Amino acid sequence: MQVTLKNRLSKHELAELMTLSYRSLSCRSHDELKQLVLDLHNIFDFNNTLYARANVSNLLKSDESQPMEIYNISYPTDFLQNYLSNRHYILDASIRELVTNLSPVDCHSTTSRGSEEYIAFVQKNHFTSAQTWMHGALDLSESKMVGFSFVGPMSESSERVLEILKFIIPFYSEAFNRISRNVEKASFNLTPREIEVLQWIKEGKSSWDISVLYNCSKRTVDFHVENAKTKLNAVSRAQAVAIALHHGIIIF
Repeated sequence: MQVTLKNRLSKHELAELMTLSYRSLSCRSHDELKQLVLDLHNIFDFNNTLYARANVSNLLKSDESQPMEIYNISYPTDFLQNYLSNRHYILDASIRELVTNLSPVDCHSTTSRGSEEYIAFVQKNHFTSAQTWMHGALDLSESKMVGFSFVGPMSESSERVLEILKFIIPFYSEAFNRISRNVEKASFNLTPREIEVLQWIKEGKSSWDISVLYNCSKRTVDFHVENAKTKLNAVSRAQAVAIALHHGIIIF
């Protein structure tokens, strides 16, 4: 992951991204989180952004009983009012793609797979004709997803933005969860080897790299990784690292 980022970012941009991930560990309010999101503008270009939380099972079942919580930063207010009042998030193909695959989404390629009603709604809003990117992380303890959305110019490289979001959004999502739940530090009962493996992953090492360091099989390393993810309620390596950093299990 970090090798790919190094190929796509300048040294200054990479340093800025690492600084944002570090700052997220001490984020204690939505005002601070919104500023962290806006500061991504130093790395890629966007005009509109927000973050939101929703119950994943409700989204997949098109259940409208629990509406999406939206924390707007710079989306047009009239667009959001229409989006929420008409429950368009139930029809949003990009959200369904994100919830299903838990990977960054280029919304330009998914909107066309939505319902006719949703496509018509999007086409009425000129600002959404630009590039739109979305990524989020799943909180397994509550079956809720925190997602972040960005609208930027067509000139911005979509592949580059998706790689940036893949790295930083797990940190921002964990900051959101910390703010919302205000939980005390938890004991996750990770083994010393699971902690060491997470530390190496944070340093950018692959399972194969770690297996060479410990003179064991890649399968053994993957076993430790999966155990750590389960104990941390994480669905990806990046999210596991973000949670472990927040709780002081590994060091930055």
